[in-house]
Amino acid sequence: MNLIDVSCSPSFANATFAASVARQISKPNLRARWVEIADIEARTAAWEFLAQNAVQCNPAFESNFLIPALKYLASESVRVLIVEDLNAPQGETLVGVVPIETKQVYRLPFKAAEVWKHDQCFNSTPLLSKKHAAEIWAIVCERLAADGYSLLSLDTVSAAPEFDCLLKNHEANKGVTRYQRDYFERAAFAPKVEAEEYVKNRVSKSRRKKLELCHRKLAKVGEVTWERSTERSNFEQLAEDFLRIESSGWKGAEGTALACSKSTRDFYRDLIRKSAALGKARFLTLNLDGKVVALISDIQSGSTVYCYKTGYQNSFAEFSPGSQVELENIQQLFRDDVQLADSCTMPGTSNLDHLWGEKLAFQNVIFSLKPGLAQAAVKALPQIQSLVKKVRSIRSKKISRQSPKSTTKQVSNVGSPATGLQQAPASKRDVCEARVAEGFRELGQCSECSDDAALDRDVVQTVEEFEAIRGDWERFDTDPMNSFSWNLSWWKAFQVNGDLRLLTFKRAGKIVGVAPFYIDRWFGLKRFRFLGSGDTCTDYVDLVCDPQYYEACAKSLSEYLVGQAFDVVELECPKDNRLSDALTASLETVYDSDDREVEPSWVLELPEQWGDFLKGRRSSLRRKINKAVRRLESGELRITSVSQGLPIETAMETLRDLHTQRMNSTGRPGVFADERFDEFLTEAVMEMSQKGQVEIIVAYKDDDPVGVQIYFDSMQGYQLYQSGYSPAAMKLEPGHLLFTEMIKRAINRGDERFDFLRGNEPYKEYWEATAKKQNKLRLVAKRLLPRSLARVIKTGRQVIRR
Repeated sequence: MNLIDVSCSPSFANATFAASVARQISKPNLRARWVEIADIEARTAAWEFLAQNAVQCNPAFESNFLIPALKYLASESVRVLIVEDLNAPQGETLVGVVPIETKQVYRLPFKAAEVWKHDQCFNSTPLLSKKHAAEIWAIVCERLAADGYSLLSLDTVSAAPEFDCLLKNHEANKGVTRYQRDYFERAAFAPKVEAEEYVKNRVSKSRRKKLELCHRKLAKVGEVTWERSTERSNFEQLAEDFLRIESSGWKGAEGTALACSKSTRDFYRDLIRKSAALGKARFLTLNLDGKVVALISDIQSGSTVYCYKTGYQNSFAEFSPGSQVELENIQQLFRDDVQLADSCTMPGTSNLDHLWGEKLAFQNVIFSLKPGLAQAAVKALPQIQSLVKKVRSIRSKKISRQSPKSTTKQVSNVGSPATGLQQAPASKRDVCEARVAEGFRELGQCSECSDDAALDRDVVQTVEEFEAIRGDWERFDTDPMNSFSWNLSWWKAFQVNGDLRLLTFKRAGKIVGVAPFYIDRWFGLKRFRFLGSGDTCTDYVDLVCDPQYYEACAKSLSEYLVGQAFDVVELECPKDNRLSDALTASLETVYDSDDREVEPSWVLELPEQWGDFLKGRRSSLRRKINKAVRRLESGELRITSVSQGLPIETAMETLRDLHTQRMNSTGRPGVFADERFDEFLTEAVMEMSQKGQVEIIVAYKDDDPVGVQIYFDSMQGYQLYQSGYSPAAMKLEPGHLLFTEMIKRAINRGDERFDFLRGNEPYKEYWEATAKKQNKLRLVAKRLLPRSLARVIKTGRQVIRR
């Protein structure tokens, strides 16, 4: 498989391809026929020759991968079509392998074939010999048409020029119709620099230091070693290690791990066995005292590696073993002189999107195989798909008022030149949706050339549906307070306050973004706001999505808000937040905007050395820090934490107790007086601690706890969420003691910032943190009742402040 050269024009690619075809001397004598597994399995040598000389390489259709798939994963509707060149030398007669499944496409009433793509398949590009590729593809299509098929669907096939030009030439030469349903890119490794520079460019300094710290912490538990598989490795044991490890995590809990099904378990074992026999199985393992705690299972074909599966032992999650093994694998790819590695994932579903800097292009395509109604249906698919998306976006309420007669909307075929536009009267809803698109253009996101048109939107409204998207959500690299565990735990505890409206955004059937919202009442008005809003606030709320689809997800959210016509939309987020800016610009037609500052968050910027940090503090703070250090060194106080072996249950009980004591001493109940908050935080912390996202640190005087703080460990650094102190021990200044310890830890591991989160407590400014503005954006529907009530409330608020 080759990297896409985006500078290659279709005309140049077509000319190059045509020239290569013209250079062929021998005329092929081609025959296409259906075969049984035993028939094709007996031709492994010829199959291997085809795989190495195909227009587009695809290990998923090579013998070591496809035969196990056919044995264990195929339904009765799956058959294999092969093409033979009867004039070719012996051992080279097999020139095409195309597994086919009979299935319905777009609910169209035509017999359709799809190049088979099962759940474990990452690429369904047919294997076609470079020699006479155009004729081979033509006879494949002719055989399918002769067998009664009217349509051919290709799901996740290469969009590289070599294969894409083949499809375009067939369309032009045979007069058939082709429709590209989707185009997407996924992460790839094809370095043009040395290993050190590649890692430096792709992994931030703080991230590298954090993983180095995790590696050192793991080394304190036992002996840590890396092992790269060789031809002498015990591949059967490595396969069993992977099955065991993958099932220990969330995939095992959800029943999607390979080991959870006999068919996928047997498929994987057979895949590794056959791949090892051909020298194509590749493993990289992270071992602790000789036992595997994380590993990568890849398939290699020539100088190309296909990153098939990654897994880690869930009990070691706090050491980030999955990220460690992915980072080490980059070094191993350089050592093995790998020219290209395919992540084999959908965009936004893997850490490799961030670690690898190159892209491979793929597409989903539908062909008509014969003229007539089927061909007309394929021609109409762009309009049909556009209509389906339009219908899906319409919800229960519509804006009934019509816009001025002079307002029109333009409707054009998706993927067609913008000619012959039809004019139609535009409703207020149409004007609003046009304004949404215009708002994004003003923000620098042109809707005509973005990926947003390909996003489908679903609304999750039940806990069961919420729990079902765990795997998709956890593929995104989120801060702890935007994590799945945090949001689900919050909703379970506080759902009595409203109705769940969690939006998911999909591209090619895969979730690429989530907008976690719910509906409650605000002075009787219907209000739409983020999960975690209110007294038990979530700091830095935002869309949870693949970064490349952020604008597309925000635009889809705007369209949803237009269709629903909520009375109030409320966001609490940092000032100049991308989402608030986008919504304000794109929804001004239907919502008034009221933007006001709320309590800021406080962030402490950190230098690279602890000594530099001390030198930069005011003298009074340095004295506090030095006093804290002396108390630790003298043994007057001692510190332990969850990362040092303190049981999480004990730590949470200490937090609950000391926080309540401290609040009661000032005449306040404290947050744990609310049983729902206690339930929410406890459940969230228990789950997040399994992923290494929580640290609870406790200070002791003798054996009595005198201070406790709970931190979330985000990609940006530690975030202080809550604390508690013994009123009888305040003279010991346990807060300063714990801050000293945690800031020192943060600097030592390379963090660039220390986040005290929201709130105007005096100690934050005393520690010389900088206030970061936070806003509450309230969008009020331009209707009489919401507008009037919002104005009354705003006026009353201003009067009270005076």
